[in-house]
Amino acid sequence: MVILICTLQGGVGSKLYAQLNTDRITAIGRNALYFNDYVLSIQYFNQVIKLKPYLAEPYLLRGIAKIQLSDYQGSLLDLNRAIERNPFHPGAYYTRGYIYRQMQDYEAAERDFTSALVHAPENHTYKLLRADVRAEMGHYNEALEDIGYLMRHEPKSASLHFEKGVIELAQKDTLSALTSFQQATNLEPYNSGNWSALGMLNLLIGNEDEAIDDLSKSIALGSKWAGDYVNRSILYHRRNNFRGALDDLDKAIQLSPKDGHIYFNRGILRQQVGDYNRAEDDLRRAGELNPEQYPTFILDAIIARKPIDERQMREQAANYQPPKRDRRKEFSSRTAQNIMTEPQDNYESETRGSIQQHYTDVVNEPNMALGYYAQTDPMRRTTYFYYAIEQYNRLRLLPSPLQLTCHELTLSADMIDAHFEQISKLSNQIDNFEGKYTFSQSSVNTKQGAALYLSRAIEFALVQDYVSANEDCTKAINMNPQLVFAHFMRANWRYKQVEYQRATGDIKNTTKFEMDFEIMLRDYDYVIAHMPDFAFAYYNKANILCQQKDYAAAIVHYTKAIDVDADFAEAYYNRGLTYIYTNNIPAGIADLSRAGELGIYKAYNLINRFQ
Repeated sequence: MVILICTLQGGVGSKLYAQLNTDRITAIGRNALYFNDYVLSIQYFNQVIKLKPYLAEPYLLRGIAKIQLSDYQGSLLDLNRAIERNPFHPGAYYTRGYIYRQMQDYEAAERDFTSALVHAPENHTYKLLRADVRAEMGHYNEALEDIGYLMRHEPKSASLHFEKGVIELAQKDTLSALTSFQQATNLEPYNSGNWSALGMLNLLIGNEDEAIDDLSKSIALGSKWAGDYVNRSILYHRRNNFRGALDDLDKAIQLSPKDGHIYFNRGILRQQVGDYNRAEDDLRRAGELNPEQYPTFILDAIIARKPIDERQMREQAANYQPPKRDRRKEFSSRTAQNIMTEPQDNYESETRGSIQQHYTDVVNEPNMALGYYAQTDPMRRTTYFYYAIEQYNRLRLLPSPLQLTCHELTLSADMIDAHFEQISKLSNQIDNFEGKYTFSQSSVNTKQGAALYLSRAIEFALVQDYVSANEDCTKAINMNPQLVFAHFMRANWRYKQVEYQRATGDIKNTTKFEMDFEIMLRDYDYVIAHMPDFAFAYYNKANILCQQKDYAAAIVHYTKAIDVDADFAEAYYNRGLTYIYTNNIPAGIADLSRAGELGIYKAYNLINRFQ
């Protein structure tokens, strides 16, 4: 079924209204939302709302898209409308509660999370977020009740033990918090945030040896929180390890160059070791960043090259009130792992300086795709050559030449409009062509018809309608069996559709799920059989095998891709990760090193963490 969304060009006639299937449009909008095309998804949901304004779901989905664009107010309006139309939808209350939490309206967030739990009492996420906002409000016992409920169902969840420790620490129950953080490190020893929290707590209660060990483990695992270095510098200073303390403060300032407290600590330490000029610079900088915190007598003493009055220092320390700290940012293991507050070096480009310190997620490079657009990257090739595709491009049967890339370009609103218009034009051309010819009349006509269907299939894929894309691609293949690479495209589009369905829980029938993967693998095998030097079919098949956790077979196919193309950076990168998944760290690091040489510079962060 062909869907023409012509309102994007200005208006829809009554005939075209009859063609619109709101369930299908909603499904396509969900696809766009899942694949981060938020502007596109909003346009789809707008169409559904115009046709059926009484439905709750399009308002909910449009609200979610607006959240991703940081339009919280617009999202709240949509969520309110969704709840008015369906007051029994837990996801609407959850989403609105999330917005209130982001806006720090914790009471409203708690009400919404509680309403969500009325309709979905077993939901883990709703309960965890309610515990979080209860803790933010100081309702610690209620927060612990929520965490306790979750832990009875997931006793080996490191993140739950971590959250429990955070709440216990807020209650000043340091012994219980210590036990919780220790349990988190036992269950998840490679998470730097767990060691960070444990190290801070051991420092607070005076377990200095343990604190140094914990903080050093967090730092070795790639911690990007300046507080780890500050806390360890305090411990080094107490042991007269001034060099180690200064090195840690230098690193902390690299991570958080706008924190006046770190400059203050380093200024005092530099004064103690007689480095008065640089101590003066640090104290001035600290005063600029936090003018209300630092008394002038300290700077005056350093300028005069005099010892600092210890009595005055103690009085200042006793009266010092640190700014309110964001406990979630300070203790959240997710934040500690994934957020760098400042660049590591004084370089504008992320590809310069100590790039191994730029945190990256342990995620495979995506599938190689055939389409019209590709991102550019000065550090690596993002498009690949294959002679059969180049030959097809020379025939000029498609509106644009096909490009091989795993870095597809996100479409702008204007580009989206253009592709909708192109779908309309191609649909008219196909109708005219089918009325004029039977495809059995000549091979020329058959190839022209196949090109029309393939062209429209690509357009549908660009606007995330993968069902229609696969239907048209199958017609093109049936008309012209020589389009071997179309099998490759069809497998890619089917994978994207299944990926979305699996992530959103839309696939209820596991047999169909397995069948979809089997069909994908057959398409890739067909391409491999007819184009054995097409490295990208091996690569994509390996990615699917990784998804199925068949790591041994995935490594075999990544290796075949590399055998065909010795400079296939993405294949090295993904094979390196797969080796690491199977605990073959040396082989994994070797492949990541090769990927780094070929331009995937984020590989160096993984090498730094795993070696």
